[in-house]
Amino acid sequence: MKMLQIAVAASLAFVLFAVVGVFMRRFLKSLYFAYYDSVRQEILLEIEVGFEPERILKGDWSVLRRTRARAFDDLLMALAGGQAALGRGAVEQFELAQRLMRSSGRVQHHLALLAKLSPPSELMRSATLLGALGLIEGLHPLGKLLSHPRPELKAAALQALERIGLPEAEPYLHRVAPEVTRKGENRLLIRAMIACCRGTPHALVRWLTDPAASVRLAAATALAETAAPQIAPSLLPFARDPDPEVRARLADALAACVSASGKAVGAAEVLAGILELARDPVWFVRVRALDALARMPRQNYIPRILECLRDPHWQVRQKAAYALRSVRGGTIGLKQLSEHLRELDDNYGRAALVTDLEYCGIIWDAVNQLEEKSGPRVKEALEFLQTLAELGFQGAARYALEHHPVALVRSRLKRLLETPLETVENSPSSLT
Repeated sequence: MKMLQIAVAASLAFVLFAVVGVFMRRFLKSLYFAYYDSVRQEILLEIEVGFEPERILKGDWSVLRRTRARAFDDLLMALAGGQAALGRGAVEQFELAQRLMRSSGRVQHHLALLAKLSPPSELMRSATLLGALGLIEGLHPLGKLLSHPRPELKAAALQALERIGLPEAEPYLHRVAPEVTRKGENRLLIRAMIACCRGTPHALVRWLTDPAASVRLAAATALAETAAPQIAPSLLPFARDPDPEVRARLADALAACVSASGKAVGAAEVLAGILELARDPVWFVRVRALDALARMPRQNYIPRILECLRDPHWQVRQKAAYALRSVRGGTIGLKQLSEHLRELDDNYGRAALVTDLEYCGIIWDAVNQLEEKSGPRVKEALEFLQTLAELGFQGAARYALEHHPVALVRSRLKRLLETPLETVENSPSSLT
């Protein structure tokens, strides 16, 4: 009995000691954070009145100096993000943070931490701070940090290199790309590639020869954002990549190589390459190729888009309808669409095509063309709508007949739905 009492007393004492320990830890932690906040506010006031960094980073005890230094770093990070309450603009705060960082000697401190591979928490702090301030001094140490086995440190280094955004980081990115992409961490790598190679996209072309499909995919994705007209001929041989996802991304990159005026190096060859991708056996490659065609200046590729309107995959047909709407430039395409609808033998395919045309707005565009008093646009729109009505697709015309706000459009639609197709073909002006 006595032993049991001793055991119970010991257990209660242990529980009491643990509870007191938890509360004491929280109390001391709250005291430290209160002190830390007061130090940070003090440093902010000293920066605002123009104190030199040597005077700011003062303190008699080493623990106080270390605390002030950490608070100073945090405040510089807030300044870099424009989040410090200094009453200055974001750009001015960023420049002030860079100047204070360099003049205080903290740059050398953090570079030294990166060089000697300090504890992970210190490495993370140094990488984040150097990246937030966009300090070019940190480029090579951060590039070496990409080889660290800890994934969170790799991510911090990638984000920092993205902020710095210098082409000299490309070799470091290429070195770690197979490992990073294999682990599914493509997003940060691609963002860093885009930021670092925006002015030198040719450096990414060699990535397309990498044996790893994930690396080639990352390069093709980045090239779609950074491609320049001069590298178009270099990309064309890779449009036959064995990986369909790479081919799909390269369609975007090839379209990005064509300038707004269509004057790219080898523009005709680029168009031929995208048209070849539009015949790819994989459906999503055809979708991306059609999307690329729609973003290019108008060329003689409408026949290929019309071919894709018969594609067995519904997403390809829908993307072809959107592409046709974006490139047809007014009335171009409606007459060909009318002929295309008449030539289709498959009723299911015809119904699917009309659904896609209605979904992307081409049919409603044709209805709106009836607002014009006369001209070839009105004639072509009437013939197109009459073809739809003759084939049994009168829903859009009847809806517009009841709801369109323009009386002239309603009047023409009413006569169109009551007039045989032969009359329209022989004398379209009878409806205008």
